[in-house]
Amino acid sequence: MEVEMGTIEYSGEISIGTPPQYFKVLFDTGSSDLWVNGSTISNQQFLETVFETDDILLNATFDGIAGLAYPPLEPDGMTPIFDNMIAQNLVELPIFSFYLNRNPNDPVGGELIFGGYDPCLFTGNLSWAPVTQKDYWQIQIDNIQVGGTIAFCAEGCQAVVDTGSSLISGPPDDIKQMQNLIGAHLNNDTYFIECSNRSVMPDITFTINGIPYPLIPEAYTLVFNDNETQLCMSGFDSFDMNSPNGSFWILGDVFLRAYYSVFDRGNDRVGFAPAVP
Repeated sequence: MEVEMGTIEYSGEISIGTPPQYFKVLFDTGSSDLWVNGSTISNQQFLETVFETDDILLNATFDGIAGLAYPPLEPDGMTPIFDNMIAQNLVELPIFSFYLNRNPNDPVGGELIFGGYDPCLFTGNLSWAPVTQKDYWQIQIDNIQVGGTIAFCAEGCQAVVDTGSSLISGPPDDIKQMQNLIGAHLNNDTYFIECSNRSVMPDITFTINGIPYPLIPEAYTLVFNDNETQLCMSGFDSFDMNSPNGSFWILGDVFLRAYYSVFDRGNDRVGFAPAVP
């Protein structure tokens, strides 16, 4: 399935009903609901929103969300869409994979494969991390280094691999320190950096199950044009979410653009490999 890239999110098209009605949804490993807004696989339950408390969907490039997390994250007891695919033998293997294109000018924003993965879209071999809790796609981070020095999670911490999150998020105090370490400055609740400074900014490395996953400055910054002026935004933001083992980090699209990801329900693990440019 081709995935379309929006400003800072990725979405693709599904159809519901007979005759089919088409909806553009965000494929989200951080939730388990399937919902769309309005006025698949047989017997798939979904939610329809008829009123939103704010203008999120009015300004979004998608119509709803297709949750790909574990069933316990579905509060109403509905079977998530991927679990139905497995139960109905619609996938060759109980895995799915994401490639998120880094080029905003490419008409194809990426690729989502249900039942397999494409080795042409990454280099080297997949390295695996076990799922530590089966609701989100939660894994263990060994440490986070800035410029080669351990700065966060020195004794390990939990992280959620989330295709539905645009940025990399972490505890507020850690993210404030991260912004200082990369030289980001706050302006109207958003952290920006000088684009010309990216050549001297440090690499950020996430060590997961003993494997280092570095991000160069160009990978963890987002570039926008505002009235012909180029702006560079930090790819980190704060999100205070606790698990039984402490605060979460969220590895969103900023991380997943750099690393091809494979979500393996059969073995409860997540695989990463460097994504092709």
